[in-house]
Amino acid sequence: MIILPTAGLAASERALVSYAGINLAMSVEDRLTRLNSQGFSCKTREFVPYQGHWECNRKNANIIFDSAEMLMNCAALRNCNKNLEEIALSVLADNDFAAMNQIIFYPPIGKVRWHCGESEARNLKVCVHQLVSVNHEMVEIERARGDGEAIDFLLSKRRPHLHITRLKGPMQRQFDRLEQGAVASNLD
Repeated sequence: MIILPTAGLAASERALVSYAGINLAMSVEDRLTRLNSQGFSCKTREFVPYQGHWECNRKNANIIFDSAEMLMNCAALRNCNKNLEEIALSVLADNDFAAMNQIIFYPPIGKVRWHCGESEARNLKVCVHQLVSVNHEMVEIERARGDGEAIDFLLSKRRPHLHITRLKGPMQRQFDRLEQGAVASNLD
């Protein structure tokens, strides 16, 4: 399933990928200052997943980030009343992605659905994801191994989350377009 943007929305109307007043163009310090001014309490995560990242909480809202990625739960997005597809459509409406592609995968304890889009101009990948089913036997096995915090974190993803990642370099499509441009200019 591919979710396409709403027709008629000009690229100039689409904002930099910003949620809760923060984005990856801001320094970590600026993000912390902005979130603290909104009443979030922030500290460094001391456990996996995302050990060493900043974690900011305000009531049910949860935001985890470092310099290259941000993860926000639906309460931080103020979108807990929407389903995964509706949130993906709102991400498309706010950003310059061609589409959001659906991915389904099966980690050790369940089934997770993602809708992901990439921003060519900004080298960002944005995914909306949700744990949609759980293998309870695997949950108990993982808890018995002593990884309860990671399991609890994963199980909290039963509601949609937004994951914004800075890509390390240009995507293959950009290289292809550059090569096509170079070929066209050589023909002139």
